[in-house]
Formats: sequence, C-alpha cells, structure tokens
Amino acid sequence: MGFFDSLGLSYAIDGAARRGLSYYLNGQGFEIRCTELGAQQQVVGGGAYREGAGFGIGAERLLLAMTAQGLV
Repeated sequence: MGFFDSLGLSYAIDGAARRGLSYYLNGQGFEIRCTELGAQQQVVGGGAYREGAGFGIGAERLLLAMTAQGLV
C-alpha cells in the first residue's frame, strides 16, 4: 500500500473479496477501492494462486481516482 500512500490517495482494502475466478485459491482475493469512483470503485484486484500471488492495477481507474481526489 506504500505506492498509494506515496501518491496521497485515500483508499479502502477489502481482504475478504470473493472473486468468481477459479484460478484464485478458494476463490478468495483482495480489492483496493476508492469510494469516489461510485459503483465501480475497484482500482486494484488480486489474489493467491497455488504457487504464488498476483495482482493488477487499472491505470485508467487509478487516474480517475486521483483526479476525483484532486491529486492531479
């Protein structure tokens, strides 16, 4: 979360996100959300795999969140 902190971005972490993707262990993952984005708040999502972990950041969603929070 240091990356978002360094940007000054306000966010919430949902560590109990249930993702409907079978490649995550037990279908569990995490999401980082910015409430300013309304119904589609997710900026980052990821989870654990059998042999590691992964995540993805939506660059466009990140820019929208930063703009909504007056950071750019």
